[in-house]
Amino acid sequence: MISLFKWIQGCFEYPVNYGQKHKEYNGRKRKASSRYERNVIRTASNSSKSPNEINAELGLDICPFFRNRRRSHTFQQDNAAIHFSNFTKNLFAPEGIKVLDWPACSPGLNP
Repeated sequence: MISLFKWIQGCFEYPVNYGQKHKEYNGRKRKASSRYERNVIRTASNSSKSPNEINAELGLDICPFFRNRRRSHTFQQDNAAIHFSNFTKNLFAPEGIKVLDWPACSPGLNP
């Protein structure tokens, strides 16, 4: 059986050097080292579709549906960043589609 002193000494024998290359995984996310990797991380989103694909899908499905019902219908979507972007606002504005204002943190309105 190993003594307590040797066990404690063994814990401090191999220090983890944060921010440096080492063999053991320290539990932190790997730092993006190159400019390209930082740009990929910055521009990544949850959507697998490009803005052009989203525009084409909305143009084919949603916009024609709302053309004849502009006054009586309101489009509802959550306040996610991709739904609240200028791209999405500029897509609905020329078509005259009303969009429901949805607060970001509204416990009374969220299902």
